[in-house]
Formats: sequence, C-alpha cells, structure tokens
Amino acid sequence: MYRYKSPEIAACCGPDGIVTEVLRDRFRLEGRLLPGQPLTGIADATCRPKMMSFIRKIVDSGAALDWELDVAFEHEVLPVFFSGYRTICGIVVIGSAKSRSIKELHGDLLRIAENEHGSRSDRQKQLKPAPCESIADQLARLGGELLAAQQEVVKKNLDLEKQKVETFQTLGMVAHSLRNPASGILTATEYLIEEAAEGLGQKHVAMLQSIARSSLFILQMVEEALDLSIIEGGKLKVRLQSTDLVALVKQSLILNERQAESKKIRLDMFSERPVIIVDLDPVKFTQVIDNLVTNAIKFSRNEGRIEVRISVAANNAAVSVRDEGPGISASQVDTIFEAFRRTGEGNGSIKGGVGLGLAISRRIAEGHGGTINVKSEVGKGSTFTVKLPIAADASIKPMDRSRFFDGKTKAAATGQI
Repeated sequence: MYRYKSPEIAACCGPDGIVTEVLRDRFRLEGRLLPGQPLTGIADATCRPKMMSFIRKIVDSGAALDWELDVAFEHEVLPVFFSGYRTICGIVVIGSAKSRSIKELHGDLLRIAENEHGSRSDRQKQLKPAPCESIADQLARLGGELLAAQQEVVKKNLDLEKQKVETFQTLGMVAHSLRNPASGILTATEYLIEEAAEGLGQKHVAMLQSIARSSLFILQMVEEALDLSIIEGGKLKVRLQSTDLVALVKQSLILNERQAESKKIRLDMFSERPVIIVDLDPVKFTQVIDNLVTNAIKFSRNEGRIEVRISVAANNAAVSVRDEGPGISASQVDTIFEAFRRTGEGNGSIKGGVGLGLAISRRIAEGHGGTINVKSEVGKGSTFTVKLPIAADASIKPMDRSRFFDGKTKAAATGQI
C-alpha cells in the first residue's frame, strides 16, 4: 500500500502513458485520472505534448525529476510539478503542487519504490509452493531476487537523474552569471567599432572585430546553455498559437540569407501548400529552424546549395533542410541529438560550438508533440527533418509546388505564391 504523504498525485502507468493504477488523487481528478485512461488527459490541451515528452523521458532514461506541467482543474489551469521512475511493468508518476528540491524528490521516489518493493515481496511470501516441489521453491526465490534487482535498478536510475538535473542546474547558474559580462563586452566593442574606428589603425579595428566575434560566440553558447538547463529541468513552456508554418520558415531563410551569401550558398525553398496552419510556439520553433539552417550553412561548401522543403502527410507537417556538407557518419547519427555532441567529431570537420543546438531543437520539437531526425551519407550531405502534428481541420490551401524563395536569385525572394 502506498504510504508516503507528500505528493498530491501518484499513479502507475504503462510505458504508453495509460494509467494502470491510481495510488493517490488529492486533487480530485477522478473523472480523468482513472485506470485505462491516458495520463495526458489531466493536462491542459496545450501541455499534452510536453506531458508525453515527460513520459518518454522516464521510459528512455529511467527517471525524470521536477517537470512543470499545466493541469486542467474544474475552473482553472495550474502548474503541477511531476517526477517519476521506470519499473519492469511500466512507470510510477507523482505530482506535487509545489516545486521541491531535487534531493527531496529523490527521497520521495525512493520511498515509493521501497514501498512498492515491500508490497510485492509480501505477496511473494504469501504464495504457497506445492509440497516437495523444489521448482516452486526456486521460482519463489527467483521472484524475490528479481524484485530486489528491480529495486536496485530504480535506485540507480534515480541517482543518475538526480546527478544529471543538478549538473544542468549548475550549468544554468554559471551561464546566467556569464551572460551579462559577455553581452557588455560585445556591446562596448561594437560601440568602439562604430564610433572610434576612424581614429584607429586597420590592425586595431581588426582586433576589435575579432573581440566582437568572440564575444558573440560566447554569448550564443551561454544562451544555449541557459536554454538547455531550462529544458532538461522540465521547465520548457511551449505557448501554442495558430501559425502559418510556410511564412515562419520563409522569414527564417530571409534572416539567414546574408550568412549564406557570404559563402555564395544558394538557398532554395519549396512548399506543397502556400499556407499551412500549425499550432506551435513561433519563437521556439523559429529557434529550431534557425538552428537547422545555420548548421546547414556552416557545414556546406562554398557555392553550394541548401534546399528547404515543407510538406504535409498523415496529419503531420514536415520541414526538411538538406545540405551538401561532409555528411555524418553512421556512428554519429544515433547520438547527434544528445547534448555536447558535435557534428564532425572524428572526421576533422568540426565547425565550432559545444554541441547544444540539436539537443535543444529535439527537446523543442518533442515539446510540440513532434519529432526530429536526420538522414546522412558521408561525402554527400545531410537532411534534417522536423515533423509537427496538425489538426485534421487545419487551414491548408490547395497544392502549389512552385519554388518561392531562392537566396541567390533575388527576383524569387519576393515570396509570390
């Protein structure tokens, strides 16, 4: 029996997020928190993709701590802080009205696991093996050993997740401390270049420009570290609104056109529809597209070509970015979306950065209920594809396969569709 008093919600679920047993429901969500119902049913509609990301995190990593998720109550939507761990049979999830320290949550989940292990051990002891059957005795012993092994796995998963969350919290604090100084250096250097360049020699101006570039690079890394610390801590907030995906992608390409022109790279954009309305967070999803496009420019050869294609199929909208870069080896494809993994490691084609952009992009895509993947061939380039769900009644205008953005041909950049 579940005995620990802290969480307001506690439930067992299958790996698909379907509730199998309600251990506690102090929020009185009886109508939605029921065996056989999806756990996502208690979340506000805009937060359900993030709830699924939370469930996938537990299934994939073994544990998740202190994720802030919006729960729909009878008359209002309020944040609830969820944690959970994986078991042999599925996952155990708890939810609390207040955010608590990682140490406290770690203790909560360990106590739940111990109670669950004790209850199962008691049930094992109640099983009466047939007289004189050594096989039954062996099965009982093996069952006890299995439960003990599961308890040890749960403890190790929780310990690892606790260490990971604490690491990202430290990373976030360090990044936050560095952001203002880096921004100040960049601002001061740009001011000197603009206001005092005429009185300086060419060598000194070049040095100031080098300082500005380095400051900008540091500031970008700091911002990525802050983003990742928020995302990995379960604090990502996705504010969905109906958005024209085609217009959003086009705007991203226009903003990245100058960077492409510096390498004489041609940007082409194709769309199956002139307008595709998707529920997304325009700020955060623009961050994903910008990351994919800037990576493509960074790794593409001079005078190369980048193709961005938008398509719709099976209630999903997809944005693909294909480059003509060095490609990614098969050994890297499986890990490229992990934090601190850099494209090009091992083949001499690393282009700077610390390997956070794709990890952030993946988390943002998953926070929208979507996915991101890559197909690549060494020597021929890579294609990154991000998919988002769209409603069955989404606004989609008739087919139009015309190319409407070309970073090299200025006349096509007007976007007439």
